Amino acid sequence: MLGAQASVTALLNDTAFVTAFLAENRRRMAAAYSGLAAAADAAEIPYTPAAAAMFLWIDLRRELRAPEWSEERALWQQLVDCGVILTPGAAAPPGLAPRA
Repeated sequence: MLGAQASVTALLNDTAFVTAFLAENRRRMAAAYSGLAAAADAAEIPYTPAAAAMFLWIDLRRELRAPEWSEERALWQQLVDCGVILTPGAAAPPGLAPRA
């Protein structure tokens, strides 16, 4: 275990690596966000624009047959079955999910 800790310590002390890693991570996160936001725009899916986050809060209420958690769960399952992974609103603590 000490070998792993020493390796991580050395890695984090490598300022050039950390600086380059963070810059590349920011670039990739921005590209992913832009692509996802563009897809939501194209599909006319409302969302809350992000200032700095790795999540995009989308509003899929129009896809529910009724405003019930069971309907959200059914929609979530349909999306998962198609290979789309997202966290349903019911997974968030009350009051955390943005309201439109």
